[in-house]
Order: sequence, then C-alpha cells, then structure tokens
Amino acid sequence: MDVLLNNSELFLSNFGNTIKLFLIAAVLCLVFGTILAMMRVSPVPVFRGFGTVYVNVVRNTPLTLVFFFFAFAFPLLDIVDRESFSPFIAAVIALTLYTSAFVCEVVRSGINTIAVGQLEASRAL
Repeated sequence: MDVLLNNSELFLSNFGNTIKLFLIAAVLCLVFGTILAMMRVSPVPVFRGFGTVYVNVVRNTPLTLVFFFFAFAFPLLDIVDRESFSPFIAAVIALTLYTSAFVCEVVRSGINTIAVGQLEASRAL
C-alpha cells in the first residue's frame, strides 16, 4: 500500500493523460467516423468505395499493429518532424483512425434504419 501512496502523484498525472487521450480521440473519431459514414451511404461510387475499403481494412487490422506503426514506423517516413511527433500524438492518431471505422459502422447502420417513406418525407420538406 505504501508503494501506491508514495507514487500517487505519478498515478494521478498519468490517469489525467489517459482521460485527455480518451477525450481528444473520442471527439476526433466521432467527427471522422461521421464523415466516413456519409461516404459509405453516398451515391457517388468513388466516395462509397473509399469508405468501404477504409472500414474493411482498418476493422480487420489489430489495434496493436496500428499503435506500433504510428509509434515506430511513421516517424521514420520523415513526413513529420521527429522531435515534434510525441508518443501522445501517435496514440491520438492511432486511436482516432482505428475507432472511427467502428463509429462509421454505427452511424451508417443508424442511417440505414430510416424507412424509405421517412426519407421521402424529409426530402419533400
């Protein structure tokens, strides 16, 4: 018990980082997932195809692999400055890209449950 009490400030600061990571990634994946859902139900074949490929590829990729890519391989591509690309930013990007595929499917299924008559009524208004 003394170990927990002696290191309580360390636990609390890292718990705060976890909450911050959750909030930032949740907002970003909600926005990106909704955009992907609009692409999945779009009448434009290119958008619909991109959304379908993205969701199928990302949902079938393990989250650990996405984290490893953004933590180790992405900085080596020299797309971003290595000093400014922190592990926190890598975690936000990985969680956002991975979770947005699942949010996309939830939003898309909600859109698809609307009856045809309801859609025609909304278009008439």
